[in-house]
Amino acid sequence: MKGVVLLDSVVPVQSSVLGRQKAAFESNIGDLMIDKNQDDYEPISTNPNRVLGQAVKKAAADLGCSDEELQRLIGCSFEELDELTSSDEYSFTHRSMRSSVYLLKLHRALCAMYGNDPLALRRWMRMPHKKFGMSPIEHLNSEQALNQTVSYLEAGLSR
Repeated sequence: MKGVVLLDSVVPVQSSVLGRQKAAFESNIGDLMIDKNQDDYEPISTNPNRVLGQAVKKAAADLGCSDEELQRLIGCSFEELDELTSSDEYSFTHRSMRSSVYLLKLHRALCAMYGNDPLALRRWMRMPHKKFGMSPIEHLNSEQALNQTVSYLEAGLSR
């Protein structure tokens, strides 16, 4: 019989239990390892439009943006983002790229405040705020409003 030290006391453990735990641990590690020789291995994209498009789709989904709201915020719908992320032929316009970066900053600031809880992020976007006199999703009708909202959130985080 072997022992395990816990808080300066020895707890007896049967060696068969340790053997089963070790085997379970090794099998879990094996499941996590990636075999780079597999045919279904897909490399990470380095195309900036794809990376930005995928990040914006996730952020917009977390924030609960509808297709119309996303179109108003960044000038692209979810369908257009799908085209951007699936092909190298399409690219963001300069305005869409700037607005997308602001949307990602908004998402990051809200995640810093509320954690990665999409329900809390959606609630914040839909609840009326004294600062805006309306809900943030209604307030965000221009790139300037998006930038002001990001500045407001980042100032709140720096306190």
